Amino acid sequence: MSMIGGIVIDGKATIGNSLAIKSLKVPFYQRSYAWKEKHVLEFFQDLQNAIQVKAPEYFLGSIVVTQKDSTEPESVVDGQQRIATAMIVLAAIRDYFCGVGDDRHADEIDRPCLIVRDFRTGVPTPKFAMNDADREYFTNRVLMRPGTTERLAAEAQVLTKESHKLINGAAKTIKAKVDEVVGRHGDAQAKAEALGEWFEFIKTGTRVIWLSVEDEAKAYIMFETLNDRGLELSKADLLKNFLLSRSGKRVTEVLNRWIGMQAVLDSSGSEEESLLVTYIRYFWSATHKLTRERELYAAIKDEIRGSEQKAFKLADDLSVAAAAYSAILNSSSPFWSEYGDSIHSIRTLNHFRLKQVRPLLLAIASKMKGRHVEKCLKVLVRCSVRLLIVGGLGGGQIEEKYTEAANRIFSNQIKSATGLLDFLRPSVPNDPEFRAAFAYARVSQPHLARYYLRALEMAKKNDPKAEWQPSEEKKITLEHVLPQHPSSEWPIKPEVVESLVDRLGNLALLTKRVNKNIANRYINVKAPQYDSTYAFTKELKNYSNWGEKEIDERQQRMAQLAVKTWPLKA
Repeated sequence: MSMIGGIVIDGKATIGNSLAIKSLKVPFYQRSYAWKEKHVLEFFQDLQNAIQVKAPEYFLGSIVVTQKDSTEPESVVDGQQRIATAMIVLAAIRDYFCGVGDDRHADEIDRPCLIVRDFRTGVPTPKFAMNDADREYFTNRVLMRPGTTERLAAEAQVLTKESHKLINGAAKTIKAKVDEVVGRHGDAQAKAEALGEWFEFIKTGTRVIWLSVEDEAKAYIMFETLNDRGLELSKADLLKNFLLSRSGKRVTEVLNRWIGMQAVLDSSGSEEESLLVTYIRYFWSATHKLTRERELYAAIKDEIRGSEQKAFKLADDLSVAAAAYSAILNSSSPFWSEYGDSIHSIRTLNHFRLKQVRPLLLAIASKMKGRHVEKCLKVLVRCSVRLLIVGGLGGGQIEEKYTEAANRIFSNQIKSATGLLDFLRPSVPNDPEFRAAFAYARVSQPHLARYYLRALEMAKKNDPKAEWQPSEEKKITLEHVLPQHPSSEWPIKPEVVESLVDRLGNLALLTKRVNKNIANRYINVKAPQYDSTYAFTKELKNYSNWGEKEIDERQQRMAQLAVKTWPLKA
C-alpha cells in the first residue's frame, strides 16, 4: 500500500477480500445497476476462463472510493457494477449450498462477503449497499438467503424499475451458469469442490487497484483521469463527475440539478440507450454548435475549465431544459397542452423517426411561446416530408442546418415560425422539386408510406389538419396493388416488378387485409376488394389493367396534391 498526493493505493486488493474486510456503499447520486445480460455473461466467462486455466489472478481494473469518517462505510465512486455482479456470483454459489443443505459452506460465503447480522438485534446489514433506488431490492433479492421472507417477497415483486429488472435478470443468468458448473461434476463432493474453487478465486484472485481518496472532489478528478479515454461504460458518469469536480462550493446544487434532470428524463418512458448522454449532446449542439458524441466531453471540458459558475450554469440549464426534451420524446406529455395542435406535430415527427431534428425541437420547446411553437412544429413536419421524399436528410447537411437554426433560436435571432421557415427554405425542396420527386418516389418503409397516403386522403377531403395526421398503425394495412410476389397472371418481368412495387402510386390503404387467397392475383380479380372509404383506394376498383402507365398516372395526381398537403408556409 502506498500514497501519492493524498491518494491511498492498494495494488494487492481483491474484490472478495475487500468485501470481507470492508463495508461499502454506493452514494445516492450514483447510477443504479446497469449491466445487461451480455455484460454479466462476459464477466462470468472471464472469471471461468481464468479458473479453468489455473491463472493465479484476473485483473478487474480500479475501484475508486472515498471515506470521510472511518466509522462509516466507504463510498464507491467507480466500480459499483463490478462489485455488485461479483456479489451476485457469490450469492448464487451460496444459494446452491443452501439448496443442498450445506449450511457450513453457505455460512463461509455469507458472513464475510455478503451480509452480516447485528449480534444483539439480528438485523441484517449488507456488506455492500447499492444506491437508494436499488438498495432494498438488491439486498432482498440477492443477498438474503433463499426461502427468507424478504427473498420471497422480492422474487414475487412486480418490477417496474429498469435497474431492478437488470438485477433480477443478472441473478437468474448467473444462477443458470452456476448450475452449469456443478452440472459438470458427478457427486456432491466434486460439486462442492468446484464451487469452493470459485469462491477462493473471487477471494484471492480477482485483483483490483483500490484507490482511496479523502474527498469527493478528488474522487471525481481521479474518476476523470482513469476514464480519460471516454470509455463506453460510463459516459454519463464521466460528464456528471466532471461537472461535480468543477463545481467547488456549489457541488450540492450541481448534484441536485443533475438528479432532477435524470428524473425528468426517466419519466419520459423512453427506452433509448444512452438517453442521458444523447440529451446532453442535443442540448449542447442546440446552444453551441453541432457536436458529435465522441466530441462532447472534450467540448464541455474546454468550455467549463475551472469555472465554478459555468459548471453550475450548465447543470442548471440542463435541468430546466430536460422537461422540454422529455416532452419531445413523449407526445402525450401535458407539456403540449398549452400549445394547440403541437401534440399532433410532435407525434408525427416521432413517427418519422428522425433524430437529427431534435436539437431544433429542443430550442423551439425551450424558447418559443404559444402559437409560435405550434406553427414552428408544423413547419418542421412539412420540411421533413419534403426532405424525406427528395432525399435531403442524409450526409449531415440538414442536421447542421437544423442545429444552426436551434442556435439562432436560443440566441433570439429567430423568434417566429416565419423566421424559421425563411432560414430553412434554401435547404428545403421547393414546390417544383417536391412535385417532381413525389411523382416517382419509392417508399420502402411502411410507416412512412402509410403516413403519406393517409395525409393525402385527408387533404383530398379538405381536412385542414392533413399534414399532421399520422397513420393508424393497428387499423390500416398497406396494400401493394402490383404484389411484391405476383402470380403468373401478371405479365411483368421481375426486374420491372422490383422497380414499381414500392412506388407510392402502387400503394393503397385498406382497413382490412385483402384476402390472402387473391392477394397476389391480377388487378381484375383484386379490384372488388378496393371498395373503401379512402378515395385513392376506392378509385382502384375501376381498373382492369395495372402496370407502369397506371402507376405513373395515379402517382402524378398524388404529386399535385402533395404540394398542397405539405405547403412551404408558416
